[in-house]
Amino acid sequence: MSTKITAAVLARDAKEFLAFKRAMGMGYLRAEFVLNGFVRFVRGQYGERSVSLERAVSE
Repeated sequence: MSTKITAAVLARDAKEFLAFKRAMGMGYLRAEFVLNGFVRFVRGQYGERSVSLERAVSE
């Protein structure tokens, strides 16, 4: 079974992940750049359509 994502859900999860890491005292500036780039890629490729995470990562 594959995990389905949308750009909006991915963006929310990335934001929450970064907030969690920063609450632990980690900057995660480079990771923020990379995650935001991945969200932009998913949004550009699929809009807000649901897509499997495996497909989004491998394209």
